[in-house]
Amino acid sequence: LLTVKRSFDSVLLLNGRLIAWGPVEETLTPENLKRTYGGHLPILDELGTAVVNQSTAG
Repeated sequence: LLTVKRSFDSVLLLNGRLIAWGPVEETLTPENLKRTYGGHLPILDELGTAVVNQSTAG
């Protein structure tokens, strides 16, 4: 996600329909990522260590 923040001003999340669209910081939230990927998306830090596993979070 850090690469996205450095490379793009805005992003679009789709999952059969529009989930979210807008500035990276406001769009790539855990809630929007869970809605986009169905709750099965691990979030990794810069070293590749899982910091949040969306299938078990919230």
